[in-house]
Amino acid sequence: MPELSADATSVRWSGGGVAAVLSMVARDLIALCHSEHRTRVRICGNPACGTPFVDTSRAGARRWCSMKTSGALAKKRAYRARIQTAADGE
Repeated sequence: MPELSADATSVRWSGGGVAAVLSMVARDLIALCHSEHRTRVRICGNPACGTPFVDTSRAGARRWCSMKTSGALAKKRAYRARIQTAADGE
């Protein structure tokens, strides 16, 4: 189970092991399925990632779990592919 340190600066896991962690994940998933966000669960658009996330954007059109990692990488790959295609066409 997670325990908050006395100064509230860190969390550590104690006791229960993997079963405790999985039970917390299952509890959170059940809560998500009963929330207004259940229709906003998406899978990251980066084929190398596939992480599920909750899209809380206003339009509900987010494609990446994180723009800093998956989104930036996917956009960089698409840009390089366009540049390569343009160079091949010349």
